[in-house]
Amino acid sequence: MNIRVAVAIFFAIATETLAAQHTVPSDGDYLWVFSLRDGKAVRHPDDRLGDPKVFLPRITRRFPACTEGALFRYYLIGTGWQAPNELKVRTDVRFYHTGPADILIDAVYSVSDHGFKRIKETLGPAPPNA
Repeated sequence: MNIRVAVAIFFAIATETLAAQHTVPSDGDYLWVFSLRDGKAVRHPDDRLGDPKVFLPRITRRFPACTEGALFRYYLIGTGWQAPNELKVRTDVRFYHTGPADILIDAVYSVSDHGFKRIKETLGPAPPNA
């Protein structure tokens, strides 16, 4: 069996914070954020941020056909630092037999030593070939 794993690491020097992303060829949430000052995880995979029950209602309000029953898979991906304490995160949510079939949630989270809070979000259909 050959399993590929992609790894991305984003380091914020000013806040001594590290975001680490590992992705396997299935769905889910594999984003960790660590405070390097004390070694504690500020954010770990599959917390409320990565729970489909948290983000699906926001999608369904805008796209009624995109329901939990139509959910195919999702990926939660850290994409880099916007500012020393602001991490960009993309959630790519795919649905069976709906229009649109692929929804992107692009968000920015404020990161502190022991906190991770969404401060900005855009949500919409993925562009073609995204």
